[in-house]
Amino acid sequence: MTGVDRPGDGHGHAPGDRRDPVPGDTADEDALPGDFVPPDPPMPSLEGPLAWSWGALIIGLLVGLLVLVVPTLPGWLGVLGGFAALAGLVGALWQVPRRRVDPDDDGAQV
Repeated sequence: MTGVDRPGDGHGHAPGDRRDPVPGDTADEDALPGDFVPPDPPMPSLEGPLAWSWGALIIGLLVGLLVLVVPTLPGWLGVLGGFAALAGLVGALWQVPRRRVDPDDDGAQV
């Protein structure tokens, strides 16, 4: 029967033929051959002066915002919050590396 179109999926199977694998037959349905799931990258640790810098920045901004919203708080508290936020920003920027570790590295990873 060459040249004659038969109903089916084009592989000689009739419609409704149960030769395809049933879902749940494999032990691990989610893992297909060749699928690669990269591991999660390590999270940078926040310790030492960097933690103090971020803490001062966030708390200083929150205190300054709180002084603006609540009119009964003294104004010097807002100034103190502003100085803390500025000091935290300077401290966080001070921790940024000034040079590349490897000058030939363009940052691409495989």
